Amino acid sequence: MKRLLCTVLLAFASMGMNHAGAAERELASKGAAVRLTIDSAFKCGPKADIKIVTASAAYFDQGAQTVQQLVNTASAMLGFECPKISYLRFLGLTDGVVVFEAEAKKQDKWALQTAPAPLEALALFLSLYQPDFLHLGTAQGKLKDYGQVTGIQESYQYEALDEQIKRLATVVDGDTEKFRTYLQGQGGKFQNFESALSHYQDVLSTIKNYAPAQYPAYNAVFTEESSRLKDHYWSSRVAVLFDSEKSMKDIVADAQKMANAAPSAEFKQYIDSQLAEWIGEETALIQEDINDAPLYEVAWAAGYLAELPRSQDVKTLPQTAALIASLETALPARLAQRVEALQALAVEVIKESGTSYADVDTILETSFALAGEFEESGFVDAGHSLLSAMVSHIEQVLTSGLEQYKQDLALIELTDENASALQEQAGSFQELSTQFSGFAAYQKAAEDRLRADGSSVAELTPPAPSGEPDAQGIRACDRLAADSFDPQKLAAGIDFEKADIARFNFDEALDACIAAVENDPNDTRQQFQLGRLLWFMGDQESARDYIELAASEGYAAATYLRAEMLLATSDDPDAFIDALNLYKASGKAGYAKGLAMVKELNPSGIDFYKDIPPPTPQDIVQALPVRDASYGILGVTTSIRVVDAKIKECFQTSATEFFCEYMVVAECGTSGSMGQDQMIQFMNQMMKFACDNSMEYTFSKFRKVSGKKWQQIEG
Repeated sequence: MKRLLCTVLLAFASMGMNHAGAAERELASKGAAVRLTIDSAFKCGPKADIKIVTASAAYFDQGAQTVQQLVNTASAMLGFECPKISYLRFLGLTDGVVVFEAEAKKQDKWALQTAPAPLEALALFLSLYQPDFLHLGTAQGKLKDYGQVTGIQESYQYEALDEQIKRLATVVDGDTEKFRTYLQGQGGKFQNFESALSHYQDVLSTIKNYAPAQYPAYNAVFTEESSRLKDHYWSSRVAVLFDSEKSMKDIVADAQKMANAAPSAEFKQYIDSQLAEWIGEETALIQEDINDAPLYEVAWAAGYLAELPRSQDVKTLPQTAALIASLETALPARLAQRVEALQALAVEVIKESGTSYADVDTILETSFALAGEFEESGFVDAGHSLLSAMVSHIEQVLTSGLEQYKQDLALIELTDENASALQEQAGSFQELSTQFSGFAAYQKAAEDRLRADGSSVAELTPPAPSGEPDAQGIRACDRLAADSFDPQKLAAGIDFEKADIARFNFDEALDACIAAVENDPNDTRQQFQLGRLLWFMGDQESARDYIELAASEGYAAATYLRAEMLLATSDDPDAFIDALNLYKASGKAGYAKGLAMVKELNPSGIDFYKDIPPPTPQDIVQALPVRDASYGILGVTTSIRVVDAKIKECFQTSATEFFCEYMVVAECGTSGSMGQDQMIQFMNQMMKFACDNSMEYTFSKFRKVSGKKWQQIEG
């Protein structure tokens, strides 16, 4: 098929070519029917072009023998004149139009090789396609070039094309709207409007010749659309610009490129008007809806406007440039107004989200969520303004609600439980006052209420942890967060896995342990206790730092927790082995749970492969069940003693076993008691030689049983 298409394309290249007019030398002729000519300027060489000029295109349908005779004549004449000639190319012309092509080579004994005739090649090409208007018009357009060639309608190639045109003409099935759609949308396939118009007329001409009954209806459609054909053509050419996958920048750039290459000022103006109309339609929607647009639509509009090129960069398209200039003036201000309006609505939402000191958390959550939406939409300044509005609202809420808070305090009966809760609230107000100054007044009000009832604020307020040890060297962190299994603990400690965590005051313990580490950064117990606390609170990264610091100093409880963390967080395939080693190390250092974990995870007590190197040559020698042997024949005794081994390779097959390829190194000796008989001496030498050279590599499995002892278990 590829060769056929190449031949077809070559035939197309010569279709319609008029070769008349060059100075020719006649080689032979048969009256007016046929003449063989060659360029009068031909010089002897390996190749030559010969023209077969005929009075009728049908001449070439007479058969291969007729044309071969012409080839033989040409090759004989040129061969006599130019012995170098080895290739002849033939062009058959009728009325100056190429209707035949062939070649002949000396190496093939000048046998003629013909290419499909031009119209036959076109027929072959068209046979690859289903009936449609495009190929129907193409066939008619090519046929016009040959219509006046003498004898063409009597030729085989004309008949072949005629059959294909009849097949393609079946597209004319009475559905004139399909033809109308074709007229409206196929202009983009042609280089210019004139070519498109000529093609449409070729389609109509073919319909008239091959489907005459349908011609009036199709011609009526063409007449209706004729006044709009140029617009249809231009529209289909320009439609490729507005690809939905393209960015605005690319669309405008492609439009400018097309305008610069436009064949006429009229088409260039059309491109400009279509681009301006398209941008106008897009921006009209923005301008119509902007006053009620939600935030995400405003963000889209802002992004669209940002993609528009500057008006001064689109000078080749004056209508588009003028439109963009007007948008540059009007749209940004309207977008800004809408953002301000949405911002004002957001401020109202913030105000409505809370009206008392108890609503501050809700106000914060609402404000940060709204500010985040504005920032994600590209309006960062508006987001920051909302945060400022949040601060102002919270301060206003605190100020306006202070008197009501004091009144509520006056009604509280200060039981021990209420007093403790109020003291805790005062502490919270103190922390919040670093962010919102209005909370300082709430703190003072709470403390005043406690004092008014005769309660001492100092008594109710536990002192901030200092981290200092007491007279016994015990710190608050020891009392609040020691590990009950830690052999180095100074207080009873707590087992987080069994304790009532809901009642445990993690914040108090955390403050105490942070203070302890700050007081003495080198105290490994405090490092461990802070890390352990952080681990159970879920702060893995911070916990890891303190645990690894304490474990690096050999603190047993920290080493144990490091193993726990490794199993919980590591993806390393060796993590289990590493953790087992850490458990073992913590147990040996006195942390009982470490030994318990080793027993749980490794009940057999085997050493894992990571810690077991393969057997050495001496290990293999010692593992062999038989290392000495002797045998005798004809009074000669041979003794063998294994003294070494050569190991080619060992690979591990289980926790304690290796499969090894090895060869033993033995000392061999012989002895005999039958004097110096030559036969005995010969036997002695031969048996020693055989012993020395009989060793070879073999495979065996070895197991490490204890300490440095290995055992051969297979082989």
